[in-house]
Amino acid sequence: MKIPSNKVKDIKLYMYAVLEHLYSSEEISVFAEILLEKYADISRANLYLYPNKTVSESVLLKINNGIKSLKKQKPIQYIIGETVFMNLTIKVNPSVLIPRHETEELVMAVIKYLDSCPVGYCPSIIDAGTGSGAIALSIKKQIPKSEVFAFDNSEDALNTARLNALENGLAVDFFADDILNFNSLRKLTKFDVLISNPPYVRLSEKELMKENVVGYEPFSALFVSDDNPLIYYESLSIIGKQLLKQKGMFFCEINEAFGRETEAVLVRNGYKNVEIIKDISGKDRFVKGQMIN
Repeated sequence: MKIPSNKVKDIKLYMYAVLEHLYSSEEISVFAEILLEKYADISRANLYLYPNKTVSESVLLKINNGIKSLKKQKPIQYIIGETVFMNLTIKVNPSVLIPRHETEELVMAVIKYLDSCPVGYCPSIIDAGTGSGAIALSIKKQIPKSEVFAFDNSEDALNTARLNALENGLAVDFFADDILNFNSLRKLTKFDVLISNPPYVRLSEKELMKENVVGYEPFSALFVSDDNPLIYYESLSIIGKQLLKQKGMFFCEINEAFGRETEAVLVRNGYKNVEIIKDISGKDRFVKGQMIN
């Protein structure tokens, strides 16, 4: 079976026919919109206004390759090589996680906090385990006067993050280090905010996840052992004690199953005003705390 013609309407019908056993009709419709906008430069509105519009053979080949990848359950973001996060176009590949909408809520919580800073103040932020750089770059975009640092233990991830900084015209200081074996303390100044979206999915939860996640996204950026599911929060809380200014804030995305346990880690390590924040779906998704000596 092949795409019957170069017309937009036939491309969409073909996608429904070959992908319906894997995805919902709503998902397939979105995939068609994304592929046609990316490769044929046809806006989503025009896809519906001009169903008989045709695409070139070279574009049809790219779309067909994209459909083949979708049949293998490869994420659409990896297929087109980018996603949108906080209105920024972020390049993604299998060396970095695809940033989620929930993480946008984490960034917005930090921006809301920083909005309370005095006029003219230049806040300093560090993003631990930056991956694609989406969090760090979004904060820099929203608060241009901020000084933003970000680190990751993957050189491939850092290369992607630096490319995203270049593509978006944003200055973030990216460097190599490891949340679990952090050794850059003497090279850094104190920060107003530490933010992180660390690995927090237990291995036992893997079987509940879709193939397009576990089959393609970086394993080490997703999973932790069931024996020590809070290992990253223990390390991050210690890093925060070392790096945060007096009254500096710690913000992290968390596993909804361990909200109270993560909160307890921060309290045990001396943070004050510790609070669990729910996401838009009402799930325990973030934790924040303040370093007050």
